[in-house]
Amino acid sequence: MIKLNKNKFIEREHKKWFDGFILSKLEDKIKEKEKLNLDSKYIKFLNRLKDVSIADNFKMLKLIEEFEKLENKNNYIKELKEIFDYDFFSKRDPKNWGRHKLITSLKIKVCPYCQRNYISSYEENESKSNKTTADLDHFYPKAEYPFLALSLYNFIPSCQICNSRMKGKKSVYDRELKKNKIVHPYEDDFKGIFKTEDKILEVLLGNESEFKVIIDSKNDVKTSETISMLKLDKVYERTHNDYLLNMIENIKNKPETYLESIAELFINENIENKEKIKEIVLKNLKELVIEPYKFKVENKEPLAKLTKDILEEFGIEI
Repeated sequence: MIKLNKNKFIEREHKKWFDGFILSKLEDKIKEKEKLNLDSKYIKFLNRLKDVSIADNFKMLKLIEEFEKLENKNNYIKELKEIFDYDFFSKRDPKNWGRHKLITSLKIKVCPYCQRNYISSYEENESKSNKTTADLDHFYPKAEYPFLALSLYNFIPSCQICNSRMKGKKSVYDRELKKNKIVHPYEDDFKGIFKTEDKILEVLLGNESEFKVIIDSKNDVKTSETISMLKLDKVYERTHNDYLLNMIENIKNKPETYLESIAELFINENIENKEKIKEIVLKNLKELVIEPYKFKVENKEPLAKLTKDILEEFGIEI
């Protein structure tokens, strides 16, 4: 899982849009309730939603906790959906602030949940309008908590598999502990480490026919719940074995004599300090072999964490 960074520009743009289009509807609803002198606790709750547009995870949790305590909370779901209308945000002109503009401004290329699938933008030929392949997941489902339907840090751009098939509408709020069950990409660290059970070298040597990738949660509860909810242990178990075998073959098992023979091509027989220069050339050749994987990790490409963790397992620092 990729940890996402907060962005002041995006915060400003989203708050400006929220204050311009949503805040007045919220304030009108508060006035209506106050005039009818209905449910003071609910009115207090509505007032706390005025700055929900850029509420961080801590504040969202506090709002959920307060909402859970309302006696007639289910009676308010419909009107909260009307105030915090996600469809209005989602269908905005791509040139203006809305779903598409937010996703493209985040400049996230890979699904933060699985780090396996690209999420990208493209242009529709007929309409000449920009589209995106990303879903915009509501970390806390908008069906349960409609007042968070337009909260910036409740939006997680993700691939369709993670959003619709794996996470879906599952609750990520622990009512007993009053916190999120799984890792929040903007707030928490994913502690999981990919491992190969040490069988990959045996496969390369022909002594084993297959190996499995496992994810060690390091006994972190949120990490373990994340792995389980998104089925990361299942999707990583064998899917990328060919990629890992090729990577280890290229780096770990590349014969030293092979690289030495290439190094010899760069060295004149009569040159001084031949051995020292050969050592430098050999070192550079090894770095060239590692470079594609180093690029993948540094640029958070798909499988970046898997690549980094497995290389470290075999003592290869990049």
